[in-house]
Amino acid sequence: MSLVTNRRVLRTEIPPEEMYLREGQMDHLRSVLEPIQYGQRVDGAFIYGPPGGGKTHAAQLLVSRLKHAAGHIQTTHIDCWQYHTTTAIATQLLDGLGGAAAPDNVAGYELMDRLRNELESPYVVILDEADQIEDDRILYELHKRPRVTLLLIANDYAEFYEPLDMRVESRLNYQPIEFQKYKHDQLAGILERRIEQGVRPNVVPDEVVDTIVDVSSNDARKAIDNLRKAIDRAAAEGRDRVSHGLVHAVAPETERDLVRKTFSKLTRKQRVLYEILVEDGGELAAGDIYEQVCDRIDEPPSTKTVTRNLKKMAHYDIVDYTGENSARRYWATTEELYPRNPA
Repeated sequence: MSLVTNRRVLRTEIPPEEMYLREGQMDHLRSVLEPIQYGQRVDGAFIYGPPGGGKTHAAQLLVSRLKHAAGHIQTTHIDCWQYHTTTAIATQLLDGLGGAAAPDNVAGYELMDRLRNELESPYVVILDEADQIEDDRILYELHKRPRVTLLLIANDYAEFYEPLDMRVESRLNYQPIEFQKYKHDQLAGILERRIEQGVRPNVVPDEVVDTIVDVSSNDARKAIDNLRKAIDRAAAEGRDRVSHGLVHAVAPETERDLVRKTFSKLTRKQRVLYEILVEDGGELAAGDIYEQVCDRIDEPPSTKTVTRNLKKMAHYDIVDYTGENSARRYWATTEELYPRNPA
């Protein structure tokens, strides 16, 4: 007999009914977006917080509701992990307008000119993982478009703004909306609700739910993955309930899977940072890392961008660091992802 009655609720997507835990942030973002439907210009908002906190789901939900309330509003969501160059982002922006597909081999600035000509109504743009954008001048260009409202999503406020060009930073004075990590009881409540909806009674005892939250570092995506994997492991071993031991057994696998998934999205320049750390095998200062970056990359990013990328990778457990300012040192958390036979 299957231990699961509804596998859909064990997916990491956050349904609207769970967003009540983010009521304050939702109200704030709603107040930012509401004037758009009345013809007023809205520059945007900066939504930030650690992974697994519901940032993307909140933005998508409210933008969807806004579009439903005012049909003339156009919207799009761009994952900047995947689309991080000016040309790629501009192409996605044009696709979001539903017109003719952007031609190949056209420079990003030409596509931005075409975007300006095609904008006829308010356009709400979610730039997810916005700290992946390679050239922040596209943010400046989008800010100049009165019909465009930007919702920028990233992990950390200071880490995003510090490397920006001063001209760009001065323009992006957007409403900051922070999504802190879920508290223990909040995340436990999310898991308990999903267990009630999709798992047979008594399969996951209350005390085991607490263990899942603890090993997941209050990250909703990790917790839901650990819940699903622990249940599947119990079923595979012929058990009728999940134990603390099973949770601890699957947690490292969940961590590895998430790290691999994130690593697969890194840009080549970010992978170089990881390779430098693995090859050194110790702890390196940002300045030492940057020297090696300059030796390996023809057009190296700025030191601020390198530091931001290292911190970004730390958010996703690919690298880690200790110390502050000039005493900070970075290292790779695993060597498993190192290309043993690089091209």
